[in-house]
Amino acid sequence: MTEKAKKWSDETVNKLMSLIGGQRPVSAATVESAAHALGDDFTPRSVASKLRQLEVEVASMAKEKTSAFTEDEGAELAEFVVNNTGEYTYKQIAEHFMNGKFTPKQIQGKLLALELTGSVKPAEKVEVARTYTDAEEVSLLAWQSVVHLSKILLVLLTRLFLVFVVKLLALRARAKLPRFLHRKQVMLKRALIL
Repeated sequence: MTEKAKKWSDETVNKLMSLIGGQRPVSAATVESAAHALGDDFTPRSVASKLRQLEVEVASMAKEKTSAFTEDEGAELAEFVVNNTGEYTYKQIAEHFMNGKFTPKQIQGKLLALELTGSVKPAEKVEVARTYTDAEEVSLLAWQSVVHLSKILLVLLTRLFLVFVVKLLALRARAKLPRFLHRKQVMLKRALIL
């Protein structure tokens, strides 16, 4: 039995259905409270998914999600960003605005909604630690050329071999080859088919 099947036993499904009652569509708040009541193994997302599988109408979780910002907080954030245009990154704004109450992603989302992303200082690009030195990279590129050349040679040799095999088969068909090559001919035909 899979972990998913164990999680959604008949007993659990019956409990879920009793928790939501006759509410249709099931609101986001009801989904969240049902997930909490079912225990730590259940997220609101999994509960909503299960209800949809059971063909129960569930309200969009995204549409009912409320903003992390109140109107006043949104206005204060807009004022803070406009007064400090180009001075702070999203991370720095999150640290300075309202004593770090909001995450950088929440700040970024709100500023996107307020169309104030141009007022934010771009974050410095983090240089990724290099795995290879410049010399090693040049060496890898050289090996790539060798591998490519070897592939070309393999194709050419395969074509040359096939031409040779076809010629052998043609000679055999005209009975110019001894009979002992018959087994080899069968093997070559099989090789051509592969």
